Amino acid sequence: MSATIAPANPLAAAEAAAAAKAAAPLTNLQKADKLTHDHILWATGFGLIPMPLVDIAAITGAQIHLVAKLSEVYKIPFSDHRAKNLIYPLVSSVGLVPAGAAFVSSLVKGIPVFGTIVGVASMPAVAGATTYAIGKVFTSHFEAGGTLLDFNPAATKEHFAKLFSDGKQVVDEIKEAAKTDDAAKVAAKDKK
Repeated sequence: MSATIAPANPLAAAEAAAAAKAAAPLTNLQKADKLTHDHILWATGFGLIPMPLVDIAAITGAQIHLVAKLSEVYKIPFSDHRAKNLIYPLVSSVGLVPAGAAFVSSLVKGIPVFGTIVGVASMPAVAGATTYAIGKVFTSHFEAGGTLLDFNPAATKEHFAKLFSDGKQVVDEIKEAAKTDDAAKVAAKDKK
């Protein structure tokens, strides 16, 4: 019969368990989720670029970089050319309205004042939602053992569209979290 000895300080034991968990290496899925989240932030930020088409180039670059980093996590050979040829059909698969909205949002930024306001208001959400969907689709494919060579954009069209819709909600949640964080920082600063 073995005796179980209760820790002298339960709080210390809980802290030690939390520290051990934090020190544990991340799984590929956890790494992929973090990369996707980080690239959503990049893409939404790039959506704020006030110059027409420069924003689209920066957003596309962030999305290609995301696929490159996911490929690295899953130890899959990466090809910049192949990634571009997979991303473009995915983005266009959500339909003309979102893809067109991104393009129009970018072009309208060329109209002084009004165009910039309209473009900057709409482009970040589309950029973030698209980046979310790209990250999730490739993560799912890589988790299933797929590679860039056997990825079929046409086969994931419906799933991508659903993820794009989910991505809009994720972007809204990120915005709300940022507002809450900003409010907390202001409150903390006011206490000083």
